[in-house]
Amino acid sequence: MKLCSGPDAAKDAEQALQACRGVVYAVETAPGRKTAELENLRSDASLASCRLLGSLGRTEESAAALAWTIESASAAWPGLSAAKKALAKTGAGR
Repeated sequence: MKLCSGPDAAKDAEQALQACRGVVYAVETAPGRKTAELENLRSDASLASCRLLGSLGRTEESAAALAWTIESASAAWPGLSAAKKALAKTGAGR
């Protein structure tokens, strides 16, 4: 997660994006992924992916990933409100 969303992520956004996607995939395929901690980690990594996609100019892909992040997130995920606000700004949530 450090490479995915740490302070150095902006230096190599493509590499950070791959790291974020790796976290999402690892949690999605983990046998015991239904823990709240892992669900939140996956959602955090997915949201970081959305931001990285936007920074790379891939706005449509970013909006689609953001919609998936919200749809798949737990209602208890601390980042859910911010993610919904970000989606509303894209106009994709309408």
